[in-house]
Amino acid sequence: MFEDAQLDQEYQLAMKLEHLADTMLSGEFVLDTDWQRLTFAFVSKSAKSYRGVLRLVEAGLGEPALILVRSIFEDLVNLVYMDTDPEKLTKLFLDFHILEKKKYIDYWEEAQVDDDQLRELKAVWESEFKSRYEEILPNYP
Repeated sequence: MFEDAQLDQEYQLAMKLEHLADTMLSGEFVLDTDWQRLTFAFVSKSAKSYRGVLRLVEAGLGEPALILVRSIFEDLVNLVYMDTDPEKLTKLFLDFHILEKKKYIDYWEEAQVDDDQLRELKAVWESEFKSRYEEILPNYP
């Protein structure tokens, strides 16, 4: 595919790694804990991104491929860090979405959005997330 022999050899290795990732992800997994489920989700997402990197490289689009490479690297950094204390850090990672919900509700309120959807969202927030938010908020500086 590439004129440069070294680059072509590296590309062939990359294609083998893609096949290996596909084979791995088609197997059976034990997903009993949040850590195992989160790890599987990260690996699955990274494998898809890796396929995207290869397709972009094939199309001669190196710069957009690097954006996906960065995403894969960030996933790796997250997993390596969470692996230092899987139970605690997985819980923090999974709870973070509650803080995100609150942030967006606050943004909409600051923008003075006043419609039925926001009122409905705030009602759901009050009934389903507010108490959990108050419980986890001290865990995040």
